[in-house]
Amino acid sequence: MRWPIYCWIFVFVAGHCAAQGKTVKRPDAEAIVGEWKVTSFVEEGEITPPEKYRSMRYVSTDGKGSIKIDGKVVAKFTLKLDSSKEPKQIDTELSEEHQIGIYKLDGDKLTLCARAYIDNGDRPTEFKSVKDSGLMLIEFERIKK
Repeated sequence: MRWPIYCWIFVFVAGHCAAQGKTVKRPDAEAIVGEWKVTSFVEEGEITPPEKYRSMRYVSTDGKGSIKIDGKVVAKFTLKLDSSKEPKQIDTELSEEHQIGIYKLDGDKLTLCARAYIDNGDRPTEFKSVKDSGLMLIEFERIKK
C-alpha cells in the first residue's frame, strides 16, 4: 500500500514550502469553498448600488452553492469549475436551468462574469459587462470566520 508514502511526501513538501514562506496552492474546487460577500455588481453595464447587494452572500461547499439574502437561503444550485480553460469556466445548474460563465480566484477575491439570463447566449470570454451584453460582472470577497 503506497498511499502513506504519498501522504508523507505531501507533508514534507507542504512543510518545506511553509518554512520557505511559500504557500501551497489548493485546487480551485477547494479554494472556492466558504462564504463570500458581494463587493461589486454590474449588470449589462449598469452599476448596482451597494445597498441592493450588501446583505447578499454566496456560499460554496463541495460542488454545491447557495445564495443567501439577509441570512435566508434564496437559491441552491450545483456548480462545476473547469480551471484548465483560459479564462477559467464555471457552470451552475438550478433545477433545469443552466448558467455559464468565467471566473478568476485570487486568494480571498473572486470575480465572476456570467450570463445575466439563464440558458441565453455564449459563455463570456472576458471580465466585462457592457450595455446590452446580457452579462453580469460580480466581485466577491471571502468572509473570514
